[in-house]
Formats: sequence, C-alpha cells, structure tokens
Amino acid sequence: MATQVAALRPGTELTSILEQTWRPRFSIEANEERVVTRAFDTADGLSKVGNTLNISKIAIKNSNNLGTTADVDAGALTFERDTEANVAVTVRDDYSAVALSRNGMARMLRSVDFQAAVKKQLQAALATGIDVQGGALVPSLATNIVGSGVVDITNSLLLSALGKLVQGARENFKLGTTTAYLCVYSLQADDLLAIPQITVAETRGDSVNPNVTGRVWPAYGLEVAESGNISTSGGAAHNLLHIKQSHVLAYNEEPTLLEAQDNGLATLLIGFTSYAIGEIWDEWAVDIQSRTT
Repeated sequence: MATQVAALRPGTELTSILEQTWRPRFSIEANEERVVTRAFDTADGLSKVGNTLNISKIAIKNSNNLGTTADVDAGALTFERDTEANVAVTVRDDYSAVALSRNGMARMLRSVDFQAAVKKQLQAALATGIDVQGGALVPSLATNIVGSGVVDITNSLLLSALGKLVQGARENFKLGTTTAYLCVYSLQADDLLAIPQITVAETRGDSVNPNVTGRVWPAYGLEVAESGNISTSGGAAHNLLHIKQSHVLAYNEEPTLLEAQDNGLATLLIGFTSYAIGEIWDEWAVDIQSRTT
C-alpha cells in the first residue's frame, strides 16, 4: 500500500509564498460611440460659438401668375411679407472627472497604465454624453413620425420613413444621389439585419453581402449605424433618419482632457467640452419609432 505523503498545499502551508502577477494593461469597459450625431451639420467653420449659436432660416417663397401681357408697375405685384426665422441653440458645458489619491498612486505598481486607461474613459464619456443629447432631440420631431413603440424595424417602415424624408427635404434629398443617415437602437439591429432587401446579396444586387460581413452599409443610399444612445422615451425607441442639415453640432471646445492637476494629496483628471447641439429643420428628419427590445 502506498504511503500518503503530507504535501504542502495552497490555502494552508503555501498561503504566504504563492506569487501573484497582474497584467500591465487594464481591460476597459466598452462605451457607446458618438454615432447618432456623427453626421450633424457644423457651424460653417466657426472656431467658437459663444453662449448661443444663432442660425437664420429663410422660408420658401411663392410664385405668382402675372395674368397680363401689359406693363405692370410695382404696385400691382404681390410681395412676400413673411418673417424670417432664427434658431437659437444654447451652449452646454459637460465634464467628466476622477480624483486619484497620492498615497494610492504611490503604492500602485501600474499607476502609469492606470492613469492612461482612466483618461481614455474620461474622453469616451464626453463623446457619449454629446451623443445622448443628440438622441434626446429625436422625440421632439413633429413633422415626420412613423411607426410606434409596439413594432419592429421592417422594410416597409424604412420605406415609409424614406418617403417622409423625400417629401420633407425636397431638393435637399434626392433618392440615389443624396446621402441620408439612419441610426437605429442597438436592440433593433437584429430586426434591421432580418430585412432581405438589406442583407440578401441576390436582392441587393451588389457584392457587400451583409449576411457574411454583418454590415448593412449602405442600404437604400443610407449610411446605417446602431447605437444605445438612441432615446427610448415614452415607451418607444426613437430611431433617427435625417440628412446632414437637419441638426447642428458646434463647439466652443471639443472634448479635451485637461492637464493633470495636483490638489493637496490628490491628482485631478478632468475632461471638458463646450458645445451647442440642436434641431434646425424639423421636416428634414424622421422619427422612426419602434420597440425598445
């Protein structure tokens, strides 16, 4: 019979001498990218927008029949008396911040890698915050609304939305020529991929083959993306279809990470951005409402 040997075991005799190691690189939790607002219009080269960004709008004019071949003086003409509109977009200031204790950093062997990871997350938080604000603008669209909170994204729903955009944007959106942008709620991406006209190569008539790649860009001349930053207010996901000029995003200061600041025995890491984001033309965008699941 074999003799049982009393071995040194983890958790008892070897507890104080078994080593541990830590991977230098930190694993960073995924953020929502800035997708909803990726194609919002700019402030035409302005480096700063101040406290409020004002955008002047000129309405369409009417064509009138002259009704005579005789000479006509100005008094016989009908002149427009419309009031030109102004869109005022108020600036918003956002920040993200973390305070790191000096005594904690002094004891940390991976302090440099840790701070680099934190800085990346601070900047990502600012980008996500901007996109969330853009998504929050969609439920306020009043002219073009299709779907509801009890339906999925379908081909017929997309075609209905495209029809609304064609009608509302007029000369600014031409099918097959102008690029429009569609952003759907991330939990509706599976329904988007289930549309044969988007994913089936034989139906699409091109070599993109989204069934293989998992990509649905382009579809119907749209640049398509998905995001969790889509608003889900009122029991519906408010997916956004629009052309570039429908909304604006402009900066006083783009998302920036400030230089690290010492405050007593703490190191302050702060990200900051100052921006204006808002709707310009309601009818140049469509609120495609769908399920939130």
